[in-house]
Amino acid sequence: MRKFLFMSMMVVACGMILMLTSCASESEQRQVAEKAMECLKNKDFKGYVDLMYFSESDSADPEKLAQKKENMAQMLESKMSMSSESQKGWKGIKTYSYVSEQTDSTTSVVKMAYVNNEDKPDTMDIKLQLDEKGKWKISSRGK
Repeated sequence: MRKFLFMSMMVVACGMILMLTSCASESEQRQVAEKAMECLKNKDFKGYVDLMYFSESDSADPEKLAQKKENMAQMLESKMSMSSESQKGWKGIKTYSYVSEQTDSTTSVVKMAYVNNEDKPDTMDIKLQLDEKGKWKISSRGK
């Protein structure tokens, strides 16, 4: 009887430990936001665009979707390089860290802190939405 009681308590304790460690893991939203920041840091605009949400109608024609993604990556690269040349523009990312997130059923806003290449701290809100497959993607709508 003592062995049974001891084994039962061990199973319950292991279950509680597993539950607590699973709660402490990073959310999918945070992972997507961190990947986005890494892409921006490395000027991997194609990788950033791959993290973006595209509707089912966009995804219906793979060639059209590939061209749309290529155009978006080029536009983003052009915008970022023009901004970095201006005095008030984008100065790149040196380091970044997770701050917080607010999530409802289909949207999420992940706040990330970063230090730019001029050693000035700032924050960025990365807006996410669920796609049709239940994966978190960067919202292209900006809402």
